[in-house]
Amino acid sequence: MAVDGDRAAPSRGGHPVRSLWGDVNARARGLALHLLTRDALGQLTGSCDMDELASRLRRAGLGEGPTGRGADASSLELAVRRAAAARLALMARWCGRRSERLIVIFEDEDRRSLRALLRGASAGAAAERRLSGLIPTPSLPERALEELARLRTPEEIAAILALWRNPYAKALQAEVGRLGPGLLRLELALSRRFASRAIRAARWECRELRRFVTEAIDIENAVSALLLAPGSTDVEVEEAFLAGGAHVAREVFLSAVRGGSAAAAASALAESLKSTPFAEPLRRHAGEPAKVERALFQARLREWMHEARGNPLSPAPFLAYMLRLRAQVMDLQNIVWGMEIGAPAVPLTGDLVTI
Repeated sequence: MAVDGDRAAPSRGGHPVRSLWGDVNARARGLALHLLTRDALGQLTGSCDMDELASRLRRAGLGEGPTGRGADASSLELAVRRAAAARLALMARWCGRRSERLIVIFEDEDRRSLRALLRGASAGAAAERRLSGLIPTPSLPERALEELARLRTPEEIAAILALWRNPYAKALQAEVGRLGPGLLRLELALSRRFASRAIRAARWECRELRRFVTEAIDIENAVSALLLAPGSTDVEVEEAFLAGGAHVAREVFLSAVRGGSAAAAASALAESLKSTPFAEPLRRHAGEPAKVERALFQARLREWMHEARGNPLSPAPFLAYMLRLRAQVMDLQNIVWGMEIGAPAVPLTGDLVTI
């Protein structure tokens, strides 16, 4: 049976017809009822040991198999990833041909995964650790991620992606072919490819989806500027800028990076983003770059949950659900590994991203 996206796929005047979102939003609202609330996540942090945490996750529908003893962080996180992957795959199937225009959602997970796998290969991390926090997608399912996690170098990762005809293969191969490309160059290559594909895919869609794309690029530029501001990398600043954002223009980005410190960069970026929800997190965490990315994500989550309530016929309810799903994975990962190292419950609860 066709869904709205299949009916909306033909073009008019050479341009694709904008998608309809009613069915996808309805499905997203239904799945959102099964997401854990902030209070429920906080209760998980009070588990006395990993076995109790495993039991609680299983009751929440985030685990499989009979109850037993001997649960560990790796097995619990695997269950969390598989549950998230199942929900993401379900949404991709429900979106149908609209998925081609939702690169900003589905390929963003691929980009996160490839970035983590490249870092793991560069550091020589164990395959199991490289998979931490990754969400399998229809284009990079669990078996593909596991195979990539076993590879020894970024060059091998790029080669396998090329065999699979992955859209990010050429961007990576262009960098690994250089003499000593460096990890940051590889990550920037991924981001540039992602940004260009997301912009092109959403070009003829509604303003909400286009805003979601430009917002993602602005956030990426803000985080990159904070990382580059201390000047401890040999990457050319001009190469790090991603075109396509709405608020962080090239000159703002370059000025922020050349400000001499992360705090100065955050101040400049906050000024350019003063009409958005992202200025305040930048100012609040100006001296703590490690916290900025999580704070920006939470601000974005809050923004799109508000948009979903006020604009229910747009793709906002679907976009908000996908951000909430990512937030749940982030929080559960933090809880699982925090308990593994014996972190107190109060700091774990305070670090929750879920609203």
